[in-house]
Amino acid sequence: MKLHNDNSLEALLALARAHADQVEIRKVVTNTSSVSFSDAHLDEIKTSIRQKIFLRLLRDGKQGSAVTCNLIDMNEFVKHALHSLEGGVEAPFDLPLTRDLPNLATYEASVESLSNEAMVEESERVCEYLSKNTSGEIGTQAGRHISHMRLLNSQGTDLSTDTTAYHLWLSSGYPGGASGVGRLLMSKDFQPLADEVLETIATRYNQGDTIVKPKDGLMQVLFTPGTMLTLLWRLSIATSGFSVYRKTSPLLGRIGEKIISDKLTIYNDPHDDTLPDAETFDNEGVPTRKLILFENGVLRNFYYDLKYAAKCKAQSTGNGDGSGPVLNHMRIEPGEHSIEQLIAGMERGLVLEGAMGAHSGNLNNGDYSIGVTPAYYVENGKVVGRVKDAMAAGNVYETLSHVAGISRERGLAHMNYGGGLGHVPAVLCDNVSVTIKQ
Repeated sequence: MKLHNDNSLEALLALARAHADQVEIRKVVTNTSSVSFSDAHLDEIKTSIRQKIFLRLLRDGKQGSAVTCNLIDMNEFVKHALHSLEGGVEAPFDLPLTRDLPNLATYEASVESLSNEAMVEESERVCEYLSKNTSGEIGTQAGRHISHMRLLNSQGTDLSTDTTAYHLWLSSGYPGGASGVGRLLMSKDFQPLADEVLETIATRYNQGDTIVKPKDGLMQVLFTPGTMLTLLWRLSIATSGFSVYRKTSPLLGRIGEKIISDKLTIYNDPHDDTLPDAETFDNEGVPTRKLILFENGVLRNFYYDLKYAAKCKAQSTGNGDGSGPVLNHMRIEPGEHSIEQLIAGMERGLVLEGAMGAHSGNLNNGDYSIGVTPAYYVENGKVVGRVKDAMAAGNVYETLSHVAGISRERGLAHMNYGGGLGHVPAVLCDNVSVTIKQ
């Protein structure tokens, strides 16, 4: 079920064009199904088909917009967008003419036929294993997602894309709190969860049966892929064209300067179609590309949408979502050692499996202060127990200047600042401040 040309969009474009200098229309149709288990029992099955149509008008250097779920009354829809022009939102740019983009493997037809029954069966298998091998409260959510999008504008751009995804979130939670060991996995089609992932979760969970209260202070912290969002969130804000324009980025004027450890190369790669949601154009119709942010610790680029590129006298990097610049495909070059090898090399520190309050602290400055939910204390290369009531705090630039190691395994970090996914390794950092309630 792929999205074909919709003549109603051409009619809407012609109608809106009579009232504006430039017009952009984006239509997104999504078909989703999900299966949720709570306490290892089937809790909910949901299926939905949704449609949204986004209209953006540019007139006299200003921008107006409107969103609808249908086109029952095109005139009223355009009227809403025209009315929003009164808000005076600046639009100092032209919409792009984009053609001849590369082909990416973003669509797997098998997802169309993936049934709820198959996802229930897979969830039951996962729950059965975790129930037998941990004493935790087991929760899972499996889902399939099919998206069809078309974008056209008055400059002659007419683009479309079809994407599919399968996700599985699973967690074994410790009794009496929100702390637990979990993983988020995503693929373009259905992939049974590997046994080694289940074994890793069970092993880590059982290492937390013993509660320990080590002496706090400066120590090593291994940020696992899921908790790397704490650090990446701050880097994404600092390298945004929005922060550059507002002059709130601490990296302003520092292109070409070494900012973090030379062990780190951090980039955005929307053309990586080994994972879902790869894209050749952004939500403004601008071609996307791989963009290196930090190369061996050296700041190389900021990222922009159309608006803030114009304000900063730069070029859009293809990172627009229609409301501002975003990074949806962050990557970090992996290292040479496994996560377990990194742990074996730790003298004293924490393995951070969960981070509560990743939004806390001065985001613009790069400060963070997070609750560990959970973390595991390592001494002389051995995990000796789970730490409760602890905080890790610091500044992202200081923390990432003391990188002791990077794992070769990469996992998903949900980048909730923009809704995208980071595919990143675990990063071991020295001299992180940890406070533990005694």
